[in-house]
Amino acid sequence: MNIGIFSTHNLWPIHFETDLELLQKNLDIKNNVFFYHCDRSITNCELIWHLALQYKVTINQQRKGTCFYCQEKQKMGFSLIDGTFVLQSLISDDQKKTQYTIDPNAFESETTIKNLVIDNSYKIGWSMMSTLISLVRNPFLLPANYKRELSDLYQDCCRIYYSTKQYIQENGLEKIYLFNGRLSYTNAIMSAAKSLNTDFYAHDRGSDLTKYLLFKNHTMHSIENVTERILETWDSERDEEKKKRLGSQFFHDRENNIMGSWYSFLDKQDKDLLPANWNNEIQNIGFFTSSEDEFVSISDEWNLTLFKSQSEGIKFVSDIISNLPNIHLYIRIHPNVEGMSNDYKSLLLKLSDHNNTTLINYDSPVSSYALLKKCNKIITFGSTVGIEAVFWGKPSILLGKSLYYNLKGAIIPKTQDELVNLLTRSIDDFPDAGDALKYGYFMKTYGVEFQYYKPVDIMSGNFKGINLAEPKESYKISLIEKISNHIVDLINLDYYFKIKKKIRTTLLKILDT
Repeated sequence: MNIGIFSTHNLWPIHFETDLELLQKNLDIKNNVFFYHCDRSITNCELIWHLALQYKVTINQQRKGTCFYCQEKQKMGFSLIDGTFVLQSLISDDQKKTQYTIDPNAFESETTIKNLVIDNSYKIGWSMMSTLISLVRNPFLLPANYKRELSDLYQDCCRIYYSTKQYIQENGLEKIYLFNGRLSYTNAIMSAAKSLNTDFYAHDRGSDLTKYLLFKNHTMHSIENVTERILETWDSERDEEKKKRLGSQFFHDRENNIMGSWYSFLDKQDKDLLPANWNNEIQNIGFFTSSEDEFVSISDEWNLTLFKSQSEGIKFVSDIISNLPNIHLYIRIHPNVEGMSNDYKSLLLKLSDHNNTTLINYDSPVSSYALLKKCNKIITFGSTVGIEAVFWGKPSILLGKSLYYNLKGAIIPKTQDELVNLLTRSIDDFPDAGDALKYGYFMKTYGVEFQYYKPVDIMSGNFKGINLAEPKESYKISLIEKISNHIVDLINLDYYFKIKKKIRTTLLKILDT
């Protein structure tokens, strides 16, 4: 079988290592593998742009060192692979010379960008906005401020889209692998595969550090498809006690600051601390916000219905509750907001201007779980807290989209009047936690076990014993091992082991010069 692996985000922890894992596994079963990588041909690399924003330098200033580091990491990774594969540029030679025309007004607003479609199938504008919002960490940014970067990114996306189609056809690729599928040129690769009815597999982090996610013909951001996976995973396991145990464990783990394959946001919180003005004698409602930058520009499936934005929804709820006696609203700002833009954070801080509304900032030591368990009702815009509330027996009102949107448990008001009714009356007939357990079981178990990659922590690990995050030193060690091992074929085996230490020392001296 002819397989294509499209490698894009080599410096983001674990993703290049997953590409190598897939490469080696496919070679092990004698597939013909074509590996497509960046050979410095991407004009506006998302990795470089991200670092440039982080360090407040220009993309060109960031490019030289980052490109060198990335190329060295790739060389090191390829040197560890056993078997023969075809290595090609992510952008074909023909596409490297191609310049695509674009309306100069295309990047004026989110609307004009999202109207951009390539080849009647690739929603290039949506994917570019997804990248821009994720990098800038502000869902309400002005695209016109990033015209130059978006213009370069547009060229990259077009070139990668058409290169992918070219490679699928020329090399007879029967299935391809790619990272994520949400961001700009990963979405280009996915869209090219869809346009040619070629199976694609999107990979990302798994349920814990020992696994990687692998979904066929959809991404982790497809509400409909992920819902199907959740239900299928539950139904396929016949051990009822195991399902309930692991499903419950997911929620208990989160309460105890065990977060699987991603960062914990509870380290700065006092486990039992409630707000200073807490009053058990009144009705308390908790509004747990989401860091909405990741989900604001994916597809129409994620469009909001009741409100244009989370901020608008918070203000509406706060205004309604301000006129109700014996009710207090606590707005818990998601800790991940700390890394978002100052403009976005300032916007959220303005939402607590009523006497019976308290805003708990992202860096507050107040415990999210103490608040969750003490509140009478929980409101979210898609935060995992919404399904956690269902598990803990709390009425959970969901105002946005989420991966548990189609599962039973959260109450989803269809109109603003229905929402007002939910806020003002006692809720005694909310659904049970059955689907919450299904969600928890899936989130506790999904993914494929790594065979060649071994994690050290969330940011690093070893592929075949080598830490690819340290290209120079690890590549040197890898090269020494390969050369030393090949000497076995040339001299007596027993004699080799006697002088191996001397060989390694000599090679180290040579490589250091």
